Amino acid sequence: MARCGSKRKSLYKGVYLSSDNPRKRPWYAQVKRKGKSHWAGRHETELDAAVAYDKKAKEIWGDLAVLNFPDNKPDENKEG
Repeated sequence: MARCGSKRKSLYKGVYLSSDNPRKRPWYAQVKRKGKSHWAGRHETELDAAVAYDKKAKEIWGDLAVLNFPDNKPDENKEG
């Protein structure tokens, strides 16, 4: 797993803004368990990274996962 600059937090759990290349897919996601980071990829938007985090968290933690969107995937076109 590659390291991605400083960990500037987003509004979502497990999502960070990369400082090493902010123009190209600046958001990345990772899930932590037992001191180990599980990479969930780099993403163009904060929301995409949050959805990727949720997918990886379900894979790693199963029913114990704490998700950004516990009910469903957010609608990007919905205002408010």
